[in-house]
Amino acid sequence: MVPGKPIRPSPYAGRTFEAIVTVPEKYPHLPPTSVVFKANTLYHPSVKWAVKAGEDSAEVPGQLCHMVFTKSWVATMSMATLGTLLLEHLKQPDLTSPREADIAMELSEKADDFVKAAAAAAATLPPWAAGGGGGGGGGAH
Repeated sequence: MVPGKPIRPSPYAGRTFEAIVTVPEKYPHLPPTSVVFKANTLYHPSVKWAVKAGEDSAEVPGQLCHMVFTKSWVATMSMATLGTLLLEHLKQPDLTSPREADIAMELSEKADDFVKAAAAAAATLPPWAAGGGGGGGGGAH
């Protein structure tokens, strides 16, 4: 289990989140170089929400903090294992090194407000369907 604060109730339940996973040439010996969700659909402390004026132009809305998947990567991990790791992190984010400090603070101090904001963003996504949802995405339960 990833250390952090459990999110209950889950604002992501019943939705399909698709992500683009970029892998290096030396994959699986090296971890994916990025995981990017559709912009402004995953309101979460570890996911870049929006690029603000003056921020690094390399920042991409929807990009997951790389530490989520690089700190525990081993060459025997599969994409299915990565998916499981991501789902666990969505359920229980590590608030000690968030990508979005404001969202982490909101989850820590005003959990009800966080759940409402996350549910509103997730509501723009299609419902999860048994069998994978048709788009290759995985449901966040």
